[in-house]
Amino acid sequence: MKSSNKKHYIFIFIIVFFIFGFTRRVYADIYINEIQVLPTSERFIELYNSSDSSVLLTGYYLQRKTENGTSFTSMVSKTFFDGVEIDGKGYLVISKTSDISSDILVDNLILTQSNTIQLKKSSSEVIDFIEFGDITEGKSYQRFGDDWLLSYPTPGSSNYFSEESDDDSDEESSDKNYIYSSTVKEKDSKNTTTTAEIITNKITLVGLSLPITSKIINSKGITLNVGKFVWNFGDGEGKVEYSVSKLNHIYKYPGEYLVTLNYYKEDGGSLIASDRINIKVIPSSLFIKSIGDFYDPYIEIENKSEYEIDLSGWIIKGMTKNFIIPEGTILLPNKIIKISGNITGFNLYDLSKFSILNNDQNEMAYYPYKIINQKKEIILKNENYENNNTEDYINLNDEVLPNGNDVKNFNNYYLILCLFFVIFLGVILVFIIKNKNKKAESFSNDFKIME
Repeated sequence: MKSSNKKHYIFIFIIVFFIFGFTRRVYADIYINEIQVLPTSERFIELYNSSDSSVLLTGYYLQRKTENGTSFTSMVSKTFFDGVEIDGKGYLVISKTSDISSDILVDNLILTQSNTIQLKKSSSEVIDFIEFGDITEGKSYQRFGDDWLLSYPTPGSSNYFSEESDDDSDEESSDKNYIYSSTVKEKDSKNTTTTAEIITNKITLVGLSLPITSKIINSKGITLNVGKFVWNFGDGEGKVEYSVSKLNHIYKYPGEYLVTLNYYKEDGGSLIASDRINIKVIPSSLFIKSIGDFYDPYIEIENKSEYEIDLSGWIIKGMTKNFIIPEGTILLPNKIIKISGNITGFNLYDLSKFSILNNDQNEMAYYPYKIINQKKEIILKNENYENNNTEDYINLNDEVLPNGNDVKNFNNYYLILCLFFVIFLGVILVFIIKNKNKKAESFSNDFKIME
């Protein structure tokens, strides 16, 4: 009897363990398999069930976080997954429009570059997540084992990567639901290592935002967009990213800085690839040459460097109003741009004190003076400055007083007004004294001494 009960308990334990283990296995076999961001009409997310049995997705939901976001927000709510099943070894496509064959249509599906996406269940447990950077339009981000590769989209079917021959032709499968895909071709058959490349300008200005990004290519010529990216900008600041990102760095002092990048496949892993580049930072070479007068309150700005400056979106902040410099405004090397008051809407009062801010709201110019943070000798010895004549220029980084005929004209108006005011006060004072003397004389005539 006891032996029979013992066997009975063992049998129940095995059944419970099997059911629990099977459920856990199926539960863990749903993961994010493919993502396409652009074009918007073809945006989709694909889930894959790697188990042999179908799985009911009731209670599942998707969340996203932007590159600069601090928390996850709803992307595809539980409502869309209610009663939906994904077959064993099957795919489930969630799309924004009906332009592609999909299982769930979400017309407000928001998905942008450099996002983090996570798949969760009602228990709030994260089932799967993926981080990615910029995805080329017309391409999708696809899972291949532990790696993610950029390829042509294959919604609703298995991911595919092909190392093509030297010709650039793209082929399509005879199956209308399957798109033959290709990625970056192998650049060098002799290359057996992963390479890293820092992409940025090698020359920048003090205070100007410098865009920096990277490209990681493995031995097969495949671009890798995720991993651990350890940046050092050479000025004491560093940053760690987990996907290809567009960074912006601002150098506060002139000089030469060594920017380095170390790429790791994952946290705690070994170094896979690295790159380094020298960045030359030159002093701000933007000058306010002159301002207009009461009748024509223009602003004249000069670039005294050998490099062009893109002023697109910069702001001229006046005393009472602001002016946004239109897109595509390029100040060429050693050239001047003169902006009319008819365009800015400024008057002379607005120009009595104003500043110029770049796209990062950093002050690149200030009128009429600014605290010194760079030596004046840098300006006087500037080889690009002909005749070394700085009398009519206001250095953005030097403490200088207003110069030029425009300021003198404004001062003359002020002096004339003061002179008239002094004369007026003088006349009033003379009138008061004279009137007082008359009253004193009249009083003396009316007053008689009685003996």
